Amino acid sequence: MLADGIRISQETKILSFQRMNDESTEVKVKFRRGQSLLEEEEVFDVVLFATGRKPNIDNIGCDKAGVQTAKDGVVIDNFMRTTNPSIYSCGDCVPGPNFTHNSDVQARLVVRNALFFGSDKRDQVILPYCTYTDPEVASVGMNEDMLKSEGIQYDTYAKHFEHNDRAICESAKGLYKIHTRRGTDEILGATLVGGPAGDLIGQVTCAMFNKMGLQKMGACVYPYPTYAESFR
Repeated sequence: MLADGIRISQETKILSFQRMNDESTEVKVKFRRGQSLLEEEEVFDVVLFATGRKPNIDNIGCDKAGVQTAKDGVVIDNFMRTTNPSIYSCGDCVPGPNFTHNSDVQARLVVRNALFFGSDKRDQVILPYCTYTDPEVASVGMNEDMLKSEGIQYDTYAKHFEHNDRAICESAKGLYKIHTRRGTDEILGATLVGGPAGDLIGQVTCAMFNKMGLQKMGACVYPYPTYAESFR
């Protein structure tokens, strides 16, 4: 991204926006970096607000049905039940990541638990993430910050694209990292950047779900030339 001229400002507080004129989308932005008290300003062509979503659960009678709600959605237990044991809830109206594939797996949990209560728990779901930018960024499980904050000892295995023939042929740049529990091949998480990251993260997710270690995953035969060879 840096090579493409994209500048990333972390820990930056936006102070104000001011449109330059009615004929343009240009916006002057005032901001402050980190702990600095110095106010800076810069003019941008367009400002995009990515503020996320929130559940639309007001005035639908949840309180009358005995269904408790919170700021981030309908309150549910580990079996997808609401505070009314006869009502289940899933998808974007409950706390958690707002992904289509998350809503899908939660709906399956609801059906199984409604018919055969206790069949599945939502904390057993291993949920992959993907951001469909160029390059794609995908992850599953724990990243390095999470592992450090929880004091988990881990090893990291990384493969850069300059060692992958498919990436070389396509002039692609990227990096695949897999974290394992220290001294074992138990996969704790992975982050894939570049190539078909969104497709390949499913392979890591499958390995984690089936408790397949990195050693067995790397022992598989992968077609040549493919990005998946990076798992070897």
